[in-house]
Amino acid sequence: MKKILVSSFFHADTTDLDRCKEIAASVQAIISGLKLTCFLSENASQVVFHCDHPDTLTRSSAVMLVQQFLRHHLDEIDKINYDNMRVIAIANEKGGVAKTTSCINLAVCLAMRERKVLLIDFDAQANATLGLGYSPFELGFHPDELLTDPLFPLHKAIVPTDIPHLDLVPSSPTLHEANLTLVRAIGRELKLRNKLTSYFAKPNITKYDYVLVDSPPAADILTLNVLMAATHLIVPVQASYYSLSAMGRLSSTMDSLFESLEPRIQLLGILVTMYNKSIPAQRAVLEILQEKVNRQYGPFLFSAPIGHSKTMNESEVAQRPIVISHPGSAAAEAYHKVAEDIIQRIEEEPFPISVFDQKEALPWAI
Repeated sequence: MKKILVSSFFHADTTDLDRCKEIAASVQAIISGLKLTCFLSENASQVVFHCDHPDTLTRSSAVMLVQQFLRHHLDEIDKINYDNMRVIAIANEKGGVAKTTSCINLAVCLAMRERKVLLIDFDAQANATLGLGYSPFELGFHPDELLTDPLFPLHKAIVPTDIPHLDLVPSSPTLHEANLTLVRAIGRELKLRNKLTSYFAKPNITKYDYVLVDSPPAADILTLNVLMAATHLIVPVQASYYSLSAMGRLSSTMDSLFESLEPRIQLLGILVTMYNKSIPAQRAVLEILQEKVNRQYGPFLFSAPIGHSKTMNESEVAQRPIVISHPGSAAAEAYHKVAEDIIQRIEEEPFPISVFDQKEALPWAI
């Protein structure tokens, strides 16, 4: 008997193994005299099809037929199906643009509006984890397992927060190890999407209205996983040339993804952060950005820039979202306005077609 490895792509949980067994049974029924079984490999990282037939040509035909069934099955699974839940990536390849601060505060603002929210910290710096009251060094699991262990389910990584309607998938520095572990893995860009899809396909689990994902400030495998899993994208930028250049690099990343992987993602908005209207250069860049985005793409710029102030620094030191620690501050009010914009754009009004649906780049501001 000869064991033939047919595929190691997207066989991550029991549901997928059951589907593979159905495929094996179908092929066995088609080919007379064939005995075809499948099972998880010893490290549970792939599904092995065990093909038993005395004729080499028949075994080869069985392999090709199984591969054909798998391709059809994977094409169907590859379609994002989150049961009407929105996964919003907060991404910019430049650090220091209040990406994590925005992710936390927008998640809290949505939760305050009685939306059930899950924040996934996908940055190995774990600042979102710290900002919601968890120590990245006292977790009951290693966050990289979410991507590298096919049998590690999403629900084991979810922890509650002290904010009503808001849960968290915390991070730690070990998450960075996933970049190394997944370098040669098949389907490495789809690990997060697969975990989300598997989670929301199960009965009797917590359903979320929104999942916000804080991505790392780098074009690495973690960021690609976030972009491939997201249904919507928010890009935080400073009103500065260097921050907008990083937005252009993110645009190039999206172009490459569309050429090879076809992500399903819509641009929800561009959020100006750390804005100081008293600085003429920032006012000028904001005007250029607003004019160019509106002219070429439509109203994707959020109407409320997030100002930087002493209260913002204080809230970060206290590890509390500014919308809770300083609810009357200008920054907190701006985040509430952006949250209202998000709800309006997604839930209430038809929004302009996403630039990514047209396979175009993010707008270059300069």
